Amino acid sequence: MEIGGGRKLKSTETMAVQSVTRSAPPPRNRSKPITFLQNPKIPFAASLLFADAVLVALIIAFVPYTKIDWDAYMSQVTGFLKGERDYGNLKGDTGPLVYPAGFLYIYSAFQYLTAGQVYPAQILFGILYIINLAIILLIYVKTDVLPWWALCLLSLSKRVHSIFVLRLFNDCVAMMFLHAALLLLMHRRWNLGLIVFSVAVSVKMNVLLYAPPLLLLMLKVQIILTVEHVVFIICLKLSQMRSYNLFYSKYLQSMDIIGVFWALAGAALVQVHTCELVILGFKNDLFSSVSTGQILLGLPFLVSHPVAYISRAFNLGRVFIHFWSVNFKFIPEPVFVSKGFAIFLLAAHLILLALFAHYRWCK
Repeated sequence: MEIGGGRKLKSTETMAVQSVTRSAPPPRNRSKPITFLQNPKIPFAASLLFADAVLVALIIAFVPYTKIDWDAYMSQVTGFLKGERDYGNLKGDTGPLVYPAGFLYIYSAFQYLTAGQVYPAQILFGILYIINLAIILLIYVKTDVLPWWALCLLSLSKRVHSIFVLRLFNDCVAMMFLHAALLLLMHRRWNLGLIVFSVAVSVKMNVLLYAPPLLLLMLKVQIILTVEHVVFIICLKLSQMRSYNLFYSKYLQSMDIIGVFWALAGAALVQVHTCELVILGFKNDLFSSVSTGQILLGLPFLVSHPVAYISRAFNLGRVFIHFWSVNFKFIPEPVFVSKGFAIFLLAAHLILLALFAHYRWCK
């Protein structure tokens, strides 16, 4: 419709359509979720990895090597390669061998690759440092608990660089395997993750400090599988899948540390009465991965001199030298080497584990 001046008068229908169009909600974002490789933190992590590799090369080139344990490691490995299987006779400059069998296998490979020389070993440990850092970056990127700039903090530790490329400690190898196991467990690769965890324990026993939360994780996995399987069977028979979802969510969300053990006991009773051996078999496979790995790695020593191997490789009563202490340097040496102080630390550790399990891990 036209009026004077040639202007068109909008019809009522046209105005209504435009009004509805303007007030309509914006279209939904149908874009696909961001995949792991599309994560903006990945390029930054890769750049950080490259920069740290350059830093490691500079440290190896210009910072003097600190002679502590490498020569002792090589002496212990040499005795093993010559056929010695008695842990009481495997010694080095710093004393007898106190690490499990995996240490000997790995450092035998290191001796073969480096001919026992320090400089090639530093290059090798520099590579291990980069691999370890890459694994840690993958863990933090996957969990997404830190902003991108905070990843820089992972490369600022002077002590970590020193332990890897200036001191060549076996802690480096043990922690690399531990972080790899953690990454595998995050991806629900349970058996492989626990096998790698067992390899880490076979390098140095202090990795066992991570066993309590790992045990709790395995218990919760067992509970989830048991509850899911049993309730699924019950609800399938009753054809009430809706009530299954309601019960399953409420049961798992309200579980504390006491509920973990009670549910595990209940699951055991259910397994006995219903003969659902598949449920129990999953948990057995998980824990057998660790125990079987330790037995296989230590088999040459367990067959020939079992007491010497177990007492030295897994010596829980060993007294550490006060001179090498870092965290408790302020403690007088008589107190540091006393049994009372060791019992106090153990009790404090167990209490803190129980508190974290009850108030944090099981929430």
